[in-house]
Amino acid sequence: MSEHIRHLVRVPISIEWWQDLITQDSETRCHCTKGLPPDAELVHDYYDPRLNCAYLVFQHPSFSALKPGEIIPDFIAEFHALDA
Repeated sequence: MSEHIRHLVRVPISIEWWQDLITQDSETRCHCTKGLPPDAELVHDYYDPRLNCAYLVFQHPSFSALKPGEIIPDFIAEFHALDA
């Protein structure tokens, strides 16, 4: 019996950050300096009420292989603020 191996990461997203982002008249200018591969596929999303955090789960062959039951590692994107 072969094990089902997947290549996944999860991206935590602060609810407060999303609220700031979608508030009228807010302006966010940044450049993503460390991000997901352009062809990463969104496969799942969920909300953790204990942490007040949403998670987006992506799949891509470049991510580390995970066996069933292993914890999906967090992927933290990095941004550089752009001058206005």
